[in-house]
Amino acid sequence: MFYKNLALLAALAYLYSLASGRLECTPVSGAIVFTGFGVIFGPHGLATIVFGVIVLNEQLPGGDTLTTTVVATVVLSILAHG
Repeated sequence: MFYKNLALLAALAYLYSLASGRLECTPVSGAIVFTGFGVIFGPHGLATIVFGVIVLNEQLPGGDTLTTTVVATVVLSILAHG
């Protein structure tokens, strides 16, 4: 079990190094990308995205408004924290 976690950590570190190498030529830094992933895949960001998907799948009345609100919230959260 320990080796699976270690292999996952090594794979993530490798992917992060590949992404940061490509980002050197752009104005976006690795810290901004890391923060963006934290905001999106953190407990609140992921819950908001799951909520949006549930609303889309259930065809609720006013679902378009809720979906637009979810997208705006996630985008504004990324801009505010990143």
